[in-house]
Amino acid sequence: MFKYDVHYRYPSMVRQHFHFLGKQQIVYEEDDDIDNVLDNPFVASSMFTTCMECNAIYRDVQKLTYVEFHTKLVWKPRKVGKCIGRIHSVSLNLGEAYFLRILLNKVRGLKSFEEIRTVNGEEYSSFRDACYALRLLDDDNETSMQLKKQFIMNLIFIYDFYLLYC
Repeated sequence: MFKYDVHYRYPSMVRQHFHFLGKQQIVYEEDDDIDNVLDNPFVASSMFTTCMECNAIYRDVQKLTYVEFHTKLVWKPRKVGKCIGRIHSVSLNLGEAYFLRILLNKVRGLKSFEEIRTVNGEEYSSFRDACYALRLLDDDNETSMQLKKQFIMNLIFIYDFYLLYC
């Protein structure tokens, strides 16, 4: 597996996951006691929540978006090297997750889930409303265009699948 070029590329790339409050993925073994797993303090922590904690501690990273976070930190100030952060794509069909992703690409220095939804001192009830307040989404035409784009990508995938396997 390590013989392929992808493992030796520079700069390295980090896939940055995100989640809603308390909805992070937890990995555990089949024979683990679920109470012990949930009591583990590391279960409540994720790359995303640790990024928010670092924004509260280090002033240098408060001017960065979540995507830019790994250019400066690897859980402590980065001294050597370069890294590119990438957030996985999210379909508009997933609703709030799509709007959260938009905010994570634009808003800087996030310290909490509530702060992500806060614009000019006003906390909005949804990530979608916060996107509109920041004028990241002009109107429903943007949403329609994204749905059309997603539909076209799905058609291309189906067509490619048909050509390869039928």
